[in-house]
Amino acid sequence: MSEYLVFGFADDRYGIGIESIEEVQRLVWLTPVPEAPGEVCGVLDLHGRAVAVIDPADRLGGQPRALRIDDYLLIMRAGGHQVALCVHEVLGVVAGTPEPSPPEVQAAVFVEGILEGEGGLITVINPDLFLRSSTRAALEGLAPAHDA
Repeated sequence: MSEYLVFGFADDRYGIGIESIEEVQRLVWLTPVPEAPGEVCGVLDLHGRAVAVIDPADRLGGQPRALRIDDYLLIMRAGGHQVALCVHEVLGVVAGTPEPSPPEVQAAVFVEGILEGEGGLITVINPDLFLRSSTRAALEGLAPAHDA
């Protein structure tokens, strides 16, 4: 059994293994990055290190929206990089073993499975598979890969 940080994005709930999460914080001032992939909202200065902020809307099937002061940043390791995933709310931590996802969800390569939690289903995301290859390539120019 593993533990997952549960977050809300749009009207859905997602989980990421807590071993990938380094820090959770409120949205802070971001610096724009010209010609970055669309899902990169900008970079933040995290303890003197530039960290890319990722809008998960496209990957999670939602519509991009303007960032809000009450959004959260999940500072995490994904695909060998330290990134900040911008989410709408942080709901807590749950323990469990994800069940295989239904065939229509399995099309998303980054989905590990589904957990049942209080308040409904939680889609569990594999952060190492979440970033697109174009985003990973763009991150190579921002900062060196983050060692676990």
